[in-house]
Amino acid sequence: MLQRFSVALVLCCIFIQLLVIHPTESRPKKQKQAGRNQSLFNHYVFALTTKGGFCNTSRKCNRQSFRAAQWTIHGLWPSNSTSSGSVTSCAAREKFSVEKLSPIQERLNDDWPSFLGNNSKFWHHQWSKHGSCSVNHTLIKTVADYFNTTLDIYRKHNVSNFLINDNIVPRLEPYKTKDFFEAIRNDLDNKNVNVICRRAANISVVVEVRICLNETQLNVVDCPRKHSSCRKDLYYLPPLSPGGEPPAPADTAKVVATEN
Repeated sequence: MLQRFSVALVLCCIFIQLLVIHPTESRPKKQKQAGRNQSLFNHYVFALTTKGGFCNTSRKCNRQSFRAAQWTIHGLWPSNSTSSGSVTSCAAREKFSVEKLSPIQERLNDDWPSFLGNNSKFWHHQWSKHGSCSVNHTLIKTVADYFNTTLDIYRKHNVSNFLINDNIVPRLEPYKTKDFFEAIRNDLDNKNVNVICRRAANISVVVEVRICLNETQLNVVDCPRKHSSCRKDLYYLPPLSPGGEPPAPADTAKVVATEN
């Protein structure tokens, strides 16, 4: 009898521990909010990816992306500085269709490529997750508006040129992170930007720059938080060669990459 009681007590303790360790498994998952719109965001984040950094820190990279510019579009994301960040997956009336983008598809292939998969699937993902929350913006009413507007912003804010103006070009030697920051800010009226690095072995490789824009006129504004995931020094790497060999330093390690 005492033995059975002891076993029951142990099982009860294990059950309680599981509830504590995995509390979310005992609760119903929150449903996505429908009908969210621009009233829930107060700025945009314009995200740009450098193919040298992305491809050198990824397990794979599309060969078709080798012809892309050094910096390409990741996305235009409605965001809120007073909450958790990006406002995502809103209930948009218009569904994505790549046919709606046929007049600008060549530009999208050049300026907004996927480094991991199919371009149209990447655009669909960006629309569903981010563009759907922009549809009531002054300049954005449709799928085509979202992509056209983002392309216009891309042409206006050429990060490659910002860096070249301060003699910062892709290379195998590191730059001071503060110099990289300042080179971009110098062409953006000293507004705060975000620089995203990936750790590769014991070095920081820059993969993304994020510029913040106001929600009305899409003018550059300070990002709510000056953010960098980079160390004191960062690498701004050239792209992979057509043969797929990374030119990164010998101790650069590969990491799994995703396109959010």
